[in-house]
Amino acid sequence: MDINLGGKLWPVNVSMAKSELYGLLGKDRPADGEPYPPGWIHFPADLEQEFFLQLTAKQLTAHVVKGYRKHEWIKR
Repeated sequence: MDINLGGKLWPVNVSMAKSELYGLLGKDRPADGEPYPPGWIHFPADLEQEFFLQLTAKQLTAHVVKGYRKHEWIKR
């Protein structure tokens, strides 16, 4: 049965999206007067620390399974 609710779905590589986000979060703040680098993420000043703890709650770990390296996001 095909049900169309009016929306479109796209598959997302969540692991790649997390890796990209973590990379952008790790950019150094530019010196005074310097332009922000491409990909710089601006957050409102009133965000609680809990927001950032949840945003970075997982870390990418690697371990060997059957002789192959496997990467997995693990909750801290």
